[in-house]
Amino acid sequence: MNKYLLENEIVEAELQKLTPTQKKEIIDNFPTVDDFQSLHFSYGMYIRNEYKLWDKQHPHQAQYKKDAVFEGVDYHPYHPDAISNRILGKIWKAITEIEPNLSTGRQSAGRGCHIGPDD
Repeated sequence: MNKYLLENEIVEAELQKLTPTQKKEIIDNFPTVDDFQSLHFSYGMYIRNEYKLWDKQHPHQAQYKKDAVFEGVDYHPYHPDAISNRILGKIWKAITEIEPNLSTGRQSAGRGCHIGPDD
């Protein structure tokens, strides 16, 4: 990846990477956006690392100021964790609102679901 992608560009890139099977797994295993955002430490980490959201040269970093810390937690909207969480939410929304016909029934959240790059 030669250039930095912005938030909506990352969403589009990830939607293109996901197979219909993976999209169906998202619909079936993550009935709410909060369920999908629970992938913060797996799929979210992949997004933060793959798209270099921590890189000091990333355009989002110019917006990030460490001025939103409350009780030791950084709530700034351009913190890489906040960005990846919004990206997860947008991916979930796009899949569940645009492609809900992929679902054949709901399963328990997160079971047997492989989201992310294939190895």
